[in-house]
Amino acid sequence: METQESKSSQRKTDRKAQEAQEQAEINYRLKRLRELYKLDEKKEGECP
Repeated sequence: METQESKSSQRKTDRKAQEAQEQAEINYRLKRLRELYKLDEKKEGECP
């Protein structure tokens, strides 16, 4: 009976790891977008 319980907990950790990875990916994309946005702002500021 122990195997069913360990399978369930394993699935939970897998899901948690996947969610953490997705969150990290989203944070990375947001950071990149912010950097690109800042660069665009600088370009616009230079050209009156």
